[in-house]
Amino acid sequence: MRFFFAECENEYSFDLMKELSDRHGFTISHVSSHFFRFSEGDMRKLPVFKDTMVVDSRTFYAVDTLSAAYGQYFILLDKEIIEYFQEIECDFYALTDRYNYKSIPFSARKRLFRDLIRFWLGFLQKEGVEAVYFGGTPHSLGEIVLMRACHYLRIPIAFLGYTQINNRSLLRPYYDALPKVPNDYLPGKSTAEITALTDAELLKDVNEDSMATHVTRAANDQFHGQVGANTNDKFLDIGQCRKSETLVTRLKDLIKPLYYKIFSPRSVPVFEIAISLDKDRDLASWRRAILEHRRSALKLKNYHDSLVEENLDLTKPYIYYPMHLQPEMTSQPEAMVFDDHLLALETLLKVLPEGWLIYIKENPRQYDPTINLVSALHFRDKHDLDSLVTRHKDRVRLVPQRLKTEMLIGNCKTVVTLTGTAGWEALNLGKTCLTFAYPWYSPCASCFIVQTPDEVRAALLALADKTPDAVARDRAAYLHFYQQALFVGTPSDPLSVTFNTRPYADLLRLHSAELAAYYKHRNSSNIAQHYAA
Repeated sequence: MRFFFAECENEYSFDLMKELSDRHGFTISHVSSHFFRFSEGDMRKLPVFKDTMVVDSRTFYAVDTLSAAYGQYFILLDKEIIEYFQEIECDFYALTDRYNYKSIPFSARKRLFRDLIRFWLGFLQKEGVEAVYFGGTPHSLGEIVLMRACHYLRIPIAFLGYTQINNRSLLRPYYDALPKVPNDYLPGKSTAEITALTDAELLKDVNEDSMATHVTRAANDQFHGQVGANTNDKFLDIGQCRKSETLVTRLKDLIKPLYYKIFSPRSVPVFEIAISLDKDRDLASWRRAILEHRRSALKLKNYHDSLVEENLDLTKPYIYYPMHLQPEMTSQPEAMVFDDHLLALETLLKVLPEGWLIYIKENPRQYDPTINLVSALHFRDKHDLDSLVTRHKDRVRLVPQRLKTEMLIGNCKTVVTLTGTAGWEALNLGKTCLTFAYPWYSPCASCFIVQTPDEVRAALLALADKTPDAVARDRAAYLHFYQQALFVGTPSDPLSVTFNTRPYADLLRLHSAELAAYYKHRNSSNIAQHYAA
């Protein structure tokens, strides 16, 4: 099998490919990457790709670089192909805002989109690629076009879906391909009986609670100056291993390839640059953009704080609606058309019961310039906050950051999110949730997938039957139904490995075994059977 490993970026990816090759006999024919990352202790540990073509995905961000590097693969487009790819065209244009800090002409974006289609269709056919794997949700420009090209050519694909359960992930063929747990699943069995039938190792991982959640909350508390006796320093230390993008770190990134070239004994391509649609990537332009973003973030945070309702009444009937950090893959592209929070809010407001309120909580780190960088300039502004809160002030309230998620979930009628982890937290606390897309927990019967006012209305009417005990049973049924699909493995991100509580060798061995089973015995056309096996 000529196997393509998309966006290979670190040691975990390399070790996973080695497992697939050595243990399962896969032929890793191609990998793509825009940079290779290493920890300080492994500066000299470079990957060796034998008989493997490395596709430089740095070239995917401009028409001239793409055509210069891979123009020989370009095919002619026709009306049928263009219409097939229209499904992702809007997503592509929206994603381009993540990769620029200046205004990029629409015509340039459109040329790039069509050139990526020309490239991937030609490349996959000429190179004879038989299967493609993404080490995470496809959410870069090249990745989403590659995924659609695979669908067009009927090439089996999978991507690693992140979950909030320690050590556990899902293989997914598309953002919405997660079958619901059947309504008649395990009839007559109680929560305790279903739990007794469920894999004990999975339950252990579930009951450990999510390290990723704790790390995120510790970082959020630190940003808002709320670190106190309840903050676990261990989780704060783990969260701080994320690298902040500054002028100093950017200089290091520019120097690192030269370091490898001088001191590495092997001649291996190393990519370590910022990916951007902007042609002006010099430090002066970057510095100006960072300063502009920091001023904008501070100004917007102050305006946000001026809209916050400090004295909320948690005894009133309300829906809890936490917002996503943007730009991030959880909303774009995983939420698909509902990457726009306002669209989801307007859908809710059309059928909101009389007397109910919507409590919106902004993502705690949305205005933190150390993690969002300049791309966040395109994703929140004063107009967004006015559209969400000011225009609907009779039924919408903006929640202060000091109110904890558990309190807001515990007192609400239901949680509404696009794809956020708050939905899983609600299920753990015996509350239902409504999602506008398909997060990893969406198959649970107490999670209602809604996209129209009628679906929202039906879900709100169904809440009366979803007591905490009923939610607990639905959660147990979900874990039993998906117990084989929730395999041990991690996203190909060094920090994600840190979040896991299992040995590194187990993560690799079980991850590679799941991939081998998926590609050798199943494909995206019978994913439901894979989950229910």
